[in-house]
Amino acid sequence: MNRTAELTLFEAFKRVPDPRKRRGIRHPLHALLTLAATAIVSGARTVSAIGQFGRNHRKLAARMGFTRKKLPCQGTFHYLFKELNIEKFEEALRVWALSFEPPDASRRTVHTEGKSLRGSARSAIDCVHLLSA
Repeated sequence: MNRTAELTLFEAFKRVPDPRKRRGIRHPLHALLTLAATAIVSGARTVSAIGQFGRNHRKLAARMGFTRKKLPCQGTFHYLFKELNIEKFEEALRVWALSFEPPDASRRTVHTEGKSLRGSARSAIDCVHLLSA
């Protein structure tokens, strides 16, 4: 696996093969994936929320590589995610994440364990979770 210094998420997504048919493509794949990843990190949980995030942040979307005035809708993301090669997508994310690690860094493993407190789901507040590392 090649590590590239300061690889952007946008550049990493250029490595993902486009599953869409050439006819009808309006937006670059790497721009769609970058917008989706940014929206999800910002709290979007549905394809309609991802589309809305793009419409709410038009200047950011333009910097991601969208050239058309009309940004993608929820259907665009729905059909894209349905056909996307998940292994290639995960590989692009892995390469991007590893690009932040210094080449001489030794790997460290952190073990985690999580639990939900018994009976806390029935309380007036949200369920209480414990996480230890």
